[in-house]
Amino acid sequence: MIVAVLGGRLRLTVEGQDTNQAAGEVPHNGGDGHFSSLALEDDTKVLVTLLNLSPS
Repeated sequence: MIVAVLGGRLRLTVEGQDTNQAAGEVPHNGGDGHFSSLALEDDTKVLVTLLNLSPS
C-alpha cells in the first residue's frame, strides 16, 4: 500500500499503529493488513494505491 498525502493532514492507522502524515509525505506499508484513515483537515486530499505483488 502506498499513501500519498496531496494536501492537508491525515491520520493513517495500519494494523493498530497510528501515524500522522502531512502534505508531501508518502508513507509505504508493505503489509496487507487492515488500515483506516482520518482526514485531520477539511481540505485533505489523499491518493491510495493498493498493490498485490504476489505472482498469479
